[in-house]
Amino acid sequence: MDKGVTLVPLSACVHCGEEIDAATAVDDARSPGPGDLSVCLRCGQIHFFNDDMILVALAPKDFSLLPVQVRRKLRRVVAAIHARS
Repeated sequence: MDKGVTLVPLSACVHCGEEIDAATAVDDARSPGPGDLSVCLRCGQIHFFNDDMILVALAPKDFSLLPVQVRRKLRRVVAAIHARS
C-alpha cells in the first residue's frame, strides 16, 4: 500500500459503481473519518463517509452548505477527473 493511503471498508460509488476500498488525504496526512468527504476517481461523484465509514452520496443541498473554499477545491478535483476521461 502506498504511503498516505488508508484502507476503508469496501463501498461502491453510488453513481458509477466503482468499488472503493482506500482513501488518501488531499491536504494532510491524517486518515479519513466519519463526515469526511471523498471523490470517486473514476467518475468524480462526491461522497462522505458515514459513521461506519461507508460512502454515501453528498446531496446537492449539502454541497451548497460547505465552506466556499471546500466547494472550490472539490470542483477542481472533479474537473481534473473529468478532464482525464
